[in-house]
Amino acid sequence: MNEKNIEREILYKRNESSDKKKGPEIERSEALDNFIEEFVAKEYTEKEGAPLDKKGRIDPSFFSEVYSKEIIERDKKIVEQHKKEYYGDKLAAVGIESGGEELEALTTVIFRKFLGSDFVVVRSSEYDDEINHVDNVILDKVTGNIVGAFDETEKTSGEKLRDKMEMVMDRNRKGGTSLKYGMIYEQGVSGEKREAKTELKLKEIRNIPLFLIKVPEATVEEAIKNFVPSLKESSINERRIFKQITQSLKQQAESQFYKSIPNLVFQKRLAVFQKFLGNLDFQE
Repeated sequence: MNEKNIEREILYKRNESSDKKKGPEIERSEALDNFIEEFVAKEYTEKEGAPLDKKGRIDPSFFSEVYSKEIIERDKKIVEQHKKEYYGDKLAAVGIESGGEELEALTTVIFRKFLGSDFVVVRSSEYDDEINHVDNVILDKVTGNIVGAFDETEKTSGEKLRDKMEMVMDRNRKGGTSLKYGMIYEQGVSGEKREAKTELKLKEIRNIPLFLIKVPEATVEEAIKNFVPSLKESSINERRIFKQITQSLKQQAESQFYKSIPNLVFQKRLAVFQKFLGNLDFQE
C-alpha cells in the first residue's frame, strides 16, 4: 500500500467513523462495548480475579509472575509488528478496528448471555489472537476445564474462508492450539485448616482443540443493530446466532477429523467440549 493510498484509507476510516456517530448504529456498538465492560471485564475481574482489560481481553500485563517483563514487552512488540504487516504502519497506528473485532465482541456477549454463571467467557490476549489464532475462550468454573477455543470469521465462502479453515485444521493436526496467556481453574488449599479451594491460575495452556465460528457480516451487523443490553433478555438475532454457532460446533466436534487427532490431552479436552455441547438446551 503506497503512501497516498494509506493517507486516503485513514481519512476514509475516520470519516466513516464520524458518519456512524450520527446514527443509531454507533450507539448499539457502544452498548455492546458497555455490556462487555460491565458484565464480562468488570464482573470477572472483581468476582473471579480474571486478568482482563475493559474489552474483555486477557491482559498480558497481569502475567508478571508467569513471565518476565522482557518477555511480555517482546510479545507486545510482536503484536504491533503483525498489525503493521496486516494494516500498514499508519493504519495500525490509528487503531482501526475490523469487522472481525465486532464479531469477537458479539460472540463474547452471546456466550455470556446464554451460558450462564457457571462459565467464564473471555476474549484472548492480542498475542494469542495474532499468533495462536484464538479469538474467544470458554472456561467451566465447576470442572476447571477450558471448554473451547474459537477462531471467528465473517467470511462464509471464497479463498479467505478456505485459508482460515486450513489454518484451523493445521493447528489441530499439530495437537491443537495454545494460549500463552491462558487461565484455568485449579484445586488449591488455603487458610490454617488447609481447606480445598478452587483458584484461577494464570499459565500457558496447550493442546486445545480449535474450532471455527462463521457468522456472515450482514448477520453480525443486524445483531449489533438490534442488540439488547441485558443479561436476562436477548433479541431474536442473538438467539439465532447462538443456535447457529452451537449447531456448527457440534458438527465440527463430532467429525472424524477431530476424533483422529493422535494426542491424548487434545482428545480429553475434545471429550469435555462434546459433553459441554451435549448439555446445552437451547430453544429459540
